[in-house]
Amino acid sequence: MTWDTTNPYFEGRWQALFAGVNRANAVIDLINNSEDPSDFTSQLAQARFLRGHYNFELQRMWVNVPYISDENYAASEFNQPNSGPIWSQIEADFSCCCK
Repeated sequence: MTWDTTNPYFEGRWQALFAGVNRANAVIDLINNSEDPSDFTSQLAQARFLRGHYNFELQRMWVNVPYISDENYAASEFNQPNSGPIWSQIEADFSCCCK
């Protein structure tokens, strides 16, 4: 078995994790655009935790991954520029859950 970009496991994992990031971003956008976001504090924390988790797995497996903080409506535009590790953004998502 070869371990390259054509391996179906890695391709599927990459797509599933970014789909999870996209779903979490969709929830975060809905909450932030609601009339009273403070009504959804728990749900916002859950969505940020999930976004942090998916990004943690991406960073752990591939190292150089883009951090996408807005919903990607195309759901396939994952080849975005990366300025380096995204650990600080992941930490910020997890820290939001502790408040």
